[in-house]
Formats: sequence, structure tokens, C-alpha cells
Amino acid sequence: MSTKLLSIAMLISNFTLAQSYNDLIKQASDALQTEDYQNAYSIFLKAFQDNSSIGIYDLTSAAFSATKINDKAQAIIWLELSVEKGLGKNKEELEYILNDSIYSSLHHEIRWKNIVININSNYLKEQQKLKADSMKWANELKRNRIKINNPTNNSIEPGFALYFIKVDNIEVPYLVFIPSAYSTSNKTKAIVFLHGGVVNADSFNYKNPEIAKEPIFEVAESLNILIIYPFAKKDFGWVNQVKAFENVLGIIRNVQNIYSIDESQIYLGGMSNGGTAAFWYASKKPNIFKGFYAISAIPKLNIGEINFNNLSQGKPFYSLHDRNDQVFKFEDVESIYLKERSKAKDWYFESISDIGHGFIYKPDHGNRILEEFILKMLKSN
Repeated sequence: MSTKLLSIAMLISNFTLAQSYNDLIKQASDALQTEDYQNAYSIFLKAFQDNSSIGIYDLTSAAFSATKINDKAQAIIWLELSVEKGLGKNKEELEYILNDSIYSSLHHEIRWKNIVININSNYLKEQQKLKADSMKWANELKRNRIKINNPTNNSIEPGFALYFIKVDNIEVPYLVFIPSAYSTSNKTKAIVFLHGGVVNADSFNYKNPEIAKEPIFEVAESLNILIIYPFAKKDFGWVNQVKAFENVLGIIRNVQNIYSIDESQIYLGGMSNGGTAAFWYASKKPNIFKGFYAISAIPKLNIGEINFNNLSQGKPFYSLHDRNDQVFKFEDVESIYLKERSKAKDWYFESISDIGHGFIYKPDHGNRILEEFILKMLKSN
């Protein structure tokens, strides 16, 4: 067999194994759901012959089935492997393994003590890493902050900077992301990104370094765009509070006083609740924005009706929705679009079939989908 044919054969073989593993795990999961633990156990044994695909939670599920049929030795082996792969990095995983009654029969096994030691070690290491990441994040936010109207703005560094704006008695935080190619000598395009999850946020989440992994920032770095990223929470956010909507406009004015922004090239949109809020800004006449975008959002505001007639000001509004979205059903969004599209002539509604509501966060291609979507908006006028 030629080298080329051998490579193709290996690819096909690997694909078949991956598919086979996923199918077997699905079968084992179905068996667990029907409390057929012996069958689930047997399927897990078969699935784990493919060592390259074994997942942490597949192993804990397998250990559960082994415990149920009283094969304590195998349950211990699978738990040990799961911990070796990193189980225990969060409190929920730690407490599940150590305190759930299903594993109580294993507590007298000789090797259980090592599981306890190692899973606690995983947890402590992760906590130390999170603490270090948080300190690094806080230092970056502070270091990159520029004083308003500072004449020495030439020292601006790429990365993230944190600012606050006061609304009544609330200090509302917002991030500015400065791409590596940013220059004070050139006017830069800016995108306002309104995050989702507002109705579930008890506090402003600016201290979490995971924010830096938002796909919009990678896209902005690639396209040399400055990002304005306001924070919201359920009692002050772009869902029910008009002041939170209006505050975003104040944030933009503040950023314009600090950074070199092309005022004719400011775009606004967001994800989920943030995308819904974009309809409020787009329906204002006149508005300061060049264009708008909405991702996984339903065009239905809690603070009043959307004036769809004002989505005809020559400012494109692109919305993208997954047909598998289980948060805001595609059919509900599409029906509003079909009803209002004769008024909202600037609204371009597009769909994809992917993983559902959070498709932009999908590791293998979420960023690509987002970048192509943003580029379409930027090139439309």
C-alpha cells in the first residue's frame, strides 16, 4: 500500500474509532438512564478499549455503574484514571466524589485514600492557578488604564483596561480591549459588545479573567478593532432597566475621550440579552452607530415595543440565529422577522445549524463564524 493510501486508511480508521466511542458512550448513558447498570458497565468496558477518547466524566459515569453492580475494584480504577486526567478542579466535582452516597461503599477500599489525596491536590492546584490568574488580570486592567483627557496617550499598551462610570450610586465597570496594531495616530473602528447572561448575573463579572477568552476579543485582534465591553447584572442591565441602556451611551463618550476612535465607524451589538438590546439602540432616530449586530437574540424588549420602522435608516442590522437554539427558539425569531421585514429594511436575518444558543463559543469554529459575521457587517456600508 502506498504512503498516501496508508494515511487515508489511518484517517478513516481513526474516524471510525471516534464514532464508535461516541456511539458506545451514548448507549451506556441510555442504559444508566434506565438503571440497567450491568449493561452500562459492559458497554463502558468496550468503549474504553479506545484509550485516546476517554473523557473525565465518562470515567465517573462508568465508576457509578461499577459501584452499582458492586465491582469496587473496577470503580476505583476508573475513578483513579478520572482524577489522573484532572477531575476535581472545581468544588462541585470535589464534593460529588468525596461526599456522594453512591461512592460511600468505596471509602474502606485501600486505594480510596489516594483518590482523596489526589483529587484534593487537583482542587488546590486549580485554586492556586485561579488566584494567580486573577492577580495577573487585575494588574493588567490597572496597568493599562489611561486617565481621561491625558495628553500622554502615546503610552497606550495593547490588551485590556478597566474603567468605571457612576450611575446614581452604582459604579458600573466596563472594559476596553486595545488590539496590538492600535495606534494613536490613526482613527480606529470600535465595536460595542453587550454580553449575554444578564438575567442570571448577581454581580458585575469584571474580576473574572475568563472574560478575556470571549471570542469577540480574538476577532478584534485579528481585525484591528477596539472593543468596548460594558458589564451588566440582573438589577442593572440591558433587559429591564432603561438607565442601563442609556449608560452604554455614556460609556462610549468616555472611551472617545481617551482613545483614538473613528466616530463614523462605531458598531453595536451583542450576544443573547445583549443582542436583544441592540434592537433598542437601532430603533432610536437618529443614532451614533454605523451598524448593528445580534447573535442568538430574540427581537422582543422588556422595556417597550421596538420601532421596526426605524430599522430603515441606511444602517445595516445583521442578526444570526442557530436553528437548534433552545433558549430563544429559531421559529419565534423568524416569525418576528417575517412579520416586520417590510418595515425593517436594514435588518438582515441569517441562520446556521450548529450546536445551539452558544455556537460562537464552540472551540473548533466558533471564532471563525463570529469573524465572518462581523466582517459581513463591516463590509456592508
